[in-house]
Amino acid sequence: MNKKYLFAICIMIIVSVGSLLVGLKHLEDKTVGEMLGANTFVNTKNNLFKLGRIVVTNSNQEQINLYYDGIWYFEEAADYFVDENAMRNLFNAINDSVLVENVEPLRAENTFNIKTYDTEGNLLDDINFANDDMSYINYAGKENWYKADNLNDISFNPTDLLPYPLLSVPEEFILAVNINNHYATKSALDEIKPFNEDISGFLNVLSSIDYVGIISEELFFENYADSMVKEIKLYLMGGLNYHLQVYKTDEEYYLKIIPERELIARTEVNAIMKTKKMYYDGWLFQLNDEQGKLLYDISLDE
Repeated sequence: MNKKYLFAICIMIIVSVGSLLVGLKHLEDKTVGEMLGANTFVNTKNNLFKLGRIVVTNSNQEQINLYYDGIWYFEEAADYFVDENAMRNLFNAINDSVLVENVEPLRAENTFNIKTYDTEGNLLDDINFANDDMSYINYAGKENWYKADNLNDISFNPTDLLPYPLLSVPEEFILAVNINNHYATKSALDEIKPFNEDISGFLNVLSSIDYVGIISEELFFENYADSMVKEIKLYLMGGLNYHLQVYKTDEEYYLKIIPERELIARTEVNAIMKTKKMYYDGWLFQLNDEQGKLLYDISLDE
């Protein structure tokens, strides 16, 4: 064969192989999940009904673990329930978020990481997010950063992942209260209120009781068997009442909530009772000091 033709063929082969390698490298760098317009959580979205665990790790290597076992639980919060609205926002983001723009890389110390796993423990997505704006993301192990949309409604702040408030009893729903066997109707409380700031504060706290920690009932009484308790009963319109037990340890206040149903309660109270029992049975909730002290110290004594 003519050497000139042989040389030309070799050049063509080299150029073709080089072009192929460049093309393969380009495809490798632009995986499906990283192409603009693609879903941000592409593998999670494709396996949404198999999603079993979400692990969030901040820049200090502190973790939040959410896992699914019939419903979603928060592992670091004594395996308590994740707020339904928080999970709904997260699922909406998984379904709707797409990559819209290439952006400048961020430094690792300014990011946190989210990993999603299926119910068998297989990794689905491994994504880094900007600390101050979740719209900026990077796929772990890759260099490129992107701006993604539809991520603004999700939060991994622990207080946003738990149901809040713990209990909300509007003042107008209260018929009467019983505090350590001292009974008072709401009209009697209204007469006392102008002259007793504690009663006003008590009714205000009942409208939105918050909590700063959770402990199982078994573990609480194992550790604080000698703690003092204040008994409060709330009688409400509709026939759903609450028995509150406020416990004081050496330094903290804890609340146990027991929903109770009147015999003549409305029929829909049964469904409400079932939900309330799920959230309250077997748990005590650590109150912030201000609310805890007010509930523990409240008295109807003359």
